[in-house]
Amino acid sequence: MNNKVIDLNFAKKLRESILSNEKDNSNINIQKEIYSMPMNLIINFHIDLAHLALGLTLNKDLKDVMLNDLIMILNRMSDIAIFLDIDLIAEVQEIQVTAPEVILNSLFNNVSMLNYKKTTSRIKMINRIMPLFVELVYSLGFTTDELEEAHHKNMDNNILELEQGIWKN
Repeated sequence: MNNKVIDLNFAKKLRESILSNEKDNSNINIQKEIYSMPMNLIINFHIDLAHLALGLTLNKDLKDVMLNDLIMILNRMSDIAIFLDIDLIAEVQEIQVTAPEVILNSLFNNVSMLNYKKTTSRIKMINRIMPLFVELVYSLGFTTDELEEAHHKNMDNNILELEQGIWKN
């Protein structure tokens, strides 16, 4: 079986640049001295996984909604990668598409186990969560290239809206 290297660092780099411009990014960057994962990062990851799971239940054919949910999950993974100081690069076996619900269940379980020491969390992210996420992307009918393109388009739209003042209170 062939292995494929998947590099999702584009998302981590964008998140780092956004967080460096924000005034309050303490929930990720300042807590680097902590020895275990902050619960808010794990809970936010669970929320985004649950959102995708709910979307799959309600509307299986809305590809743009699923792609947007994948982008949100990727952003959560980026936040965790920033905290753990790891790259979002994983070597995965040739993708065998499994039912998305099965992969989501496995992701929920693995994300729950991120509350241990940083070293354990790093291994869990690289060896289990990253490959499962890539498998999820493929099981939903997307490629990692499509995910990257949609991620860049999403970020460009967010920046444009921010510059136009759409997000002002």
